Amino acid sequence: MTALLGLSLDDRALAVAAEGRVLGVAPSIVRRAGGAEPAGTPAADLLRSRPAEVSARHWSDIAAETAASAAGRSLAVLELRARLREAGCGDARRGAWIAVSAAFTPRALSDVLAAAQAAALDVRGFVDAAVATVAPLGLARPAIVLEMGLFHVAATAVECGAVVRRRRSIVSRGGGLLDIYQSWLDVVSAAMVLRTRFDPLHDAAVEQRLFGDLPRLSAQAIEHGSATVVLAGATGERHGIAIARDQFAAAAGARYRELERCLHELRRAGAPVAVVVPAALLALAGLRERLQTLSDCELIAVPDGWAAAVASQLPDEAVEGGHVRLLRRLAATTRLPEGEAPAREHLGERRGAGIDPTHVLHAGRALPLTPRGLSVGREGNPVEIAAPAGAAGVSRRHCTILRGNDGVVLVDHSRYGTWVNDERVAGRALLHAGDTVRIGEPGIDLTLISVGGAHAQAAPG
Repeated sequence: MTALLGLSLDDRALAVAAEGRVLGVAPSIVRRAGGAEPAGTPAADLLRSRPAEVSARHWSDIAAETAASAAGRSLAVLELRARLREAGCGDARRGAWIAVSAAFTPRALSDVLAAAQAAALDVRGFVDAAVATVAPLGLARPAIVLEMGLFHVAATAVECGAVVRRRRSIVSRGGGLLDIYQSWLDVVSAAMVLRTRFDPLHDAAVEQRLFGDLPRLSAQAIEHGSATVVLAGATGERHGIAIARDQFAAAAGARYRELERCLHELRRAGAPVAVVVPAALLALAGLRERLQTLSDCELIAVPDGWAAAVASQLPDEAVEGGHVRLLRRLAATTRLPEGEAPAREHLGERRGAGIDPTHVLHAGRALPLTPRGLSVGREGNPVEIAAPAGAAGVSRRHCTILRGNDGVVLVDHSRYGTWVNDERVAGRALLHAGDTVRIGEPGIDLTLISVGGAHAQAAPG
């Protein structure tokens, strides 16, 4: 019996797998119709030099149901056929499970199904890519799966246990890996013009070579603190400069912040979670350092194509009544895909871990913490810390910060929510020295500090 295929529709790394083994994975950057080569074949080497002949947005347009999605469907069919041939799957009809990223709306899956069927795939069903990614990892804690497409970033919260279940996804469109690469091209170009008077973005062929070299330059900057960029001009003259890791990180900061925003919105304040990320993203200079600020979390890096490999191991179930299902839950499994295993590491310790705060710093005053507690709320109410009367998102009695038997605790009483280190509090949260509490919009920020040493205690009230 012919093995089922697994596909993962991640335009940064579209993958084909069979029997738990990745057969092929590459960015979804392909030729349009009318070029020298057949439409749908890989064309990342032409993206910057001959952009009119290349498409990188067809899956993104389908996922977001844009006006251009109709044109994207025909190109998606051609690309799927080309990918299947490259993976050695031939032109015969094959059964397949498709892992779909958070970027796809449920309605967009009808277009995906039509494209897959036109590419000779007998689709058994769709599975949420984040759920497929987590199912074999054996996690006891909740997980948040991060993804970065060519034109989006997203995070998906996943509940773990005997059944792995998708809880919620947040998608931010309008920027992704290609946006980061553009910011790096701009940084290199500005530095080279300033130091050598040579503009690498003035010549399409030079720009394409620089674009193709960006992953290597980022990896070099991570390892050595800087990367050396050497480019040849039209007459063969060579121009070289060094770009620091911090320059790469700063240029990509807007995309990293958006990915962090999605993550923090899904994580409950202070809750230990497993952050699951494609290993390729950790080769982006500066991203690992941003993730290291997460306290009490585990970082799990999975290879590209992992979700496709997991999908290829799902049961070969018949489709009933012509209705193709979207699975947002799977039974946890110990059946790992073949190839490289995920890498695991513990993320940075909580700032001030083991140090109880003794005071709350607000408006230049240090207010001592006591078992009676400090109440926070709207101005004009009997509270110790007051937000301006016109501040949005602040309740009359919003929250209380008090010293308890287990340490300093914030108790949320509000309708609007309270944030600790940019993560929403679910009822109550344990606080540490260095934590920041935010209420309202713009509202107020409170900083927890320890006065008098690591184990100082505020005087009882």
